[in-house]
Amino acid sequence: MSAEQARQAQRQGARAFTLWRDAKRSEVLAHVVTLTAVRGRGATYEVLDAAGGRLALITRTPAGLFRRTRWAVTTPAQAGEAVGRKGPVRLWIPWWICALTPTGGVLLLWVLAMLTTPP
Repeated sequence: MSAEQARQAQRQGARAFTLWRDAKRSEVLAHVVTLTAVRGRGATYEVLDAAGGRLALITRTPAGLFRRTRWAVTTPAQAGEAVGRKGPVRLWIPWWICALTPTGGVLLLWVLAMLTTPP
């Protein structure tokens, strides 16, 4: 793979990295490799142990109009998937109420300012 192809793959969301067991990087814990990645459509990552055996398969589905970002983890020993969603629902409900009203932009900015301003 050329440097330009690697940069293009990274722009699409491809990643490959190693998780180390210790700070001195003397023993590999796991490798994470991108199987598929398309910008805006999600990605699938494979987690391999030090010997190359599959530990897990991680799938990320990006947020949509009324959906939150979804992460799913499947392991070979597991019958189903462990699923998590990014972002609490309590923040999405006001977001869409504000976004769908005519004055939603101003109201949304005010709500965000109130949430991010320290007491």
